[in-house]
Amino acid sequence: MKSVSRRPYGFTYIELVVSLAIISLIASLCFPLMMVQREREKERELRRALREIRMAIDAYKLAYEDGRILRREGEYGYPHSLEELVAGVEDASTPAHQRIYFLRRIPRNPMMPADTPSTEQWRMLRYTDLKEVKSGVDEIYDIESPFH
Repeated sequence: MKSVSRRPYGFTYIELVVSLAIISLIASLCFPLMMVQREREKERELRRALREIRMAIDAYKLAYEDGRILRREGEYGYPHSLEELVAGVEDASTPAHQRIYFLRRIPRNPMMPADTPSTEQWRMLRYTDLKEVKSGVDEIYDIESPFH
């Protein structure tokens, strides 16, 4: 009678351990890269939101300088709050006093928790914060992320 040598089917324990070690090594290299990519995406979104708000502040200042917003004594021509950019202001240059809107909504800060109200997600830089300015005018001239 002939002896038929059969190769056993399946994997040996060593093959499984080596395969698992290789997969673990690849995963441990990819995970930090995914985290860096996620952080870069948040930073990109933060720059976009900051640019959008800063452009709205600049548009408000330009409308003030053009006489479209009523001038008040001692003011520099910047908004008093972010809500003012969304709610709009009356256009003093038109007889109907239509509203001028500068933002549709206040952009979300991607670095902050999602449940934080959008008005509390930003640090407003005001003239009252500057030591060299003695005015009591509470206008926002710039904005930044609290994590900046």
